[in-house]
Amino acid sequence: MQKKARHMELAYVRMILDSCFYERIMNMKKLLATGLIASVAMSSAESSASCGNGGFYVGANFGVAFTKAKATTEAHTYTATEKFGGSEVNWAIDTENANDKKIAQGHANAYSKQINEMLKTKKNKTKVLAELVLGYDFRLNDVMLGVEINVGGIFGTNKLRMPETKIPAATHGGMGGANADTTTTAIDYAKVKEQWHIALMPRVGYLFTPQFEGYVTFGVKLVKFKTSALNLPYKMAVATATLTPDQKAYSKKSTKAVFLAGAGVRYEFNPSMFAKLEYNFEFGAKPKLHADAMPELQKVKVTSHTIKLGLGYRF
Repeated sequence: MQKKARHMELAYVRMILDSCFYERIMNMKKLLATGLIASVAMSSAESSASCGNGGFYVGANFGVAFTKAKATTEAHTYTATEKFGGSEVNWAIDTENANDKKIAQGHANAYSKQINEMLKTKKNKTKVLAELVLGYDFRLNDVMLGVEINVGGIFGTNKLRMPETKIPAATHGGMGGANADTTTTAIDYAKVKEQWHIALMPRVGYLFTPQFEGYVTFGVKLVKFKTSALNLPYKMAVATATLTPDQKAYSKKSTKAVFLAGAGVRYEFNPSMFAKLEYNFEFGAKPKLHADAMPELQKVKVTSHTIKLGLGYRF
């Protein structure tokens, strides 16, 4: 009986010891877990605190550009010796017969006025944007000051289209057939394409947190354009005063400065990597046209709204 009681006492002691050991093990696990969480939190806090400190960075932007091309036109008074569709005006403006000369000049003026009205078009075009970026910024309390150089292009072509138009008969003072109206076919009379650009963009930002920044930006962009414009959308036959399409185009390359402004947000994943979303508005470029382009077409203005997503690496 005593032996049995002794075994029971030993079992009870062992159970108490096992319980204490288990409790110690659990406490150690809790302590390790707490330490690990604290370590991760501290590491995250240190990483977050080291964000937003500025420095040099490189990156790339990709996005879309919503562009609009608009023509500025003006009626033109043709002369007998003026180049017109690759040859001199053959409307007998230089004739000795005063009456014929008056009629011919009237046809020329009517033609120019009609073409001028037909040129008044606008064309929207959505294009693709791609850029490489080199930048530098530095922190001043919660303000970030910096500058970027963007090199890239907006890819696509703006086409200005002259619609299908009915021109009144010559007897009605227009430029159609002598006794009937003339309907012209639709034709692309001018095209504008950006070949490349380089932009200098200062920026001012505010750090809402060490990782999240909102900013405004502004600057100037040099753009290389290529334009193509017809000399004469429609040639006129003297005898019947009817018009036929003329597809000969004249190209011109030019570089123009464009002012732009915008705003965006930037988020730093860590001290080295960040992403941004940015909007820009370009106030309008006016690329040059070839000297032999139709005189009614004074200039073409291209404006754009761009939305771009950027990724950057700071070093």
